[in-house]
Amino acid sequence: EESTEHPRIIAGFGSSVCNGSGDHLRKGGYIGRLDSLMSQRGWEVINVSRGGDNTIRIQERWEKTDQPPKRPVREGRYLLPHQPGYVIIGLSLANEGIRRGDQEQRDRTFEQFRTGMQGIIQRCRQEGMRVVVANCYPHSAFKPEHYDAIKRMNLLINTWDVPSINLLGSIDDGEGHWVDGFLINAGHPSGGGFQEMFKAIVPSLFDALAAEKPLPVRAQEKGHARVKDAQGASLVFSPEDTLHAFATSFQVRPSADGVLLEISSVDGELSTSETKFRENMVKVHVIETGHNRVRPSLSVRGGKLVYTGSTQEEVMGNAPLTNGRWHHITLSHRCAQGETLVFEDGKWVGTVEERLFTDTFGLGVSGTADVKDWLIYRSSLNEDEVRALNAGDFIQSSLEVYAPLRDPSFVASKPVENRAQSLSEVYVSGDSVAASRD
Repeated sequence: EESTEHPRIIAGFGSSVCNGSGDHLRKGGYIGRLDSLMSQRGWEVINVSRGGDNTIRIQERWEKTDQPPKRPVREGRYLLPHQPGYVIIGLSLANEGIRRGDQEQRDRTFEQFRTGMQGIIQRCRQEGMRVVVANCYPHSAFKPEHYDAIKRMNLLINTWDVPSINLLGSIDDGEGHWVDGFLINAGHPSGGGFQEMFKAIVPSLFDALAAEKPLPVRAQEKGHARVKDAQGASLVFSPEDTLHAFATSFQVRPSADGVLLEISSVDGELSTSETKFRENMVKVHVIETGHNRVRPSLSVRGGKLVYTGSTQEEVMGNAPLTNGRWHHITLSHRCAQGETLVFEDGKWVGTVEERLFTDTFGLGVSGTADVKDWLIYRSSLNEDEVRALNAGDFIQSSLEVYAPLRDPSFVASKPVENRAQSLSEVYVSGDSVAASRD
């Protein structure tokens, strides 16, 4: 039964990007697109963001007080009068001042943002709201030291007891800038950029929160799934909403050559136009569904990892995978940038150029292998995040599937345990999967 303390109202509470500034498609940014999705599910989404806010300036927008605000607050832009049950906090290190000063100043800004965010989360909870944090995102004037700061902050947010959205991974060019053609100016994405950011939100996150599903942590218990003589995908996940940027990661101990993972996608195509923003004409891209059905895959061939991309271009790993040890494999797809990065045991081994709209993942497709800890994210992971994951940290931002694969048994056509804060299901296909405790 729905508790009265958590009405099905979600508020976006942040600065100009959270407010949708720069969205030339006039769909209200990522919060506006979330509204279109959630209204079909009986939720209401409102946006009480204001351009220029940071963790300090946002404080005057909790509720009207006798103290006049330093900057004008438009009617309806105070948070508490709306009595939302859920809030997405969308602030940036850019507005906090990360681009000003030397390393010492940047460290102070970083600390101010950290403590400020913690304070906002605490206040929201005291007011009876459930909190989701929208992680730090690009800015086209960032230098390497600013990019390092936002990556470090996002890793830190992943350690907090709060669900989060990996906005950076949806639209990062690999250097902390908006992908070319997906921005309206240095600080703001275009409509196409906002579309990619929206795709990083797990569609059933709020339904999972309403159902009191806890924040996932890495499984500690023993066990794994053993895939034996598979003839087609043994474990299948089909997201309800097609993935653009994504990452998928799992641990595997193959005993022979075979196909570990097959991805079913349609290629994404860039559509380019010009739009007027303030006084400038800006060239902008939107990614649209292409016409070709493609099936990239990860295989073990000659004992080594091989990724075969949608154009048949291949990347080969270095490690001997069939050496009886567990190996950590991650694929990270940057849809806007048009590339897939391949990682083996936390190290990057190569990149394939492609743009995928993915609707099915199949694990354990042919051959024999032990697998565990299957993760699927609605956003790409950068090298720092893959390294952290490989070192045993847990990344939960934009996580749609976490199947530890420690289930007591695997039954054909039945779902396996998914600990991610989503209502998505991974199914057992066929009878080639068994539970193993060794």
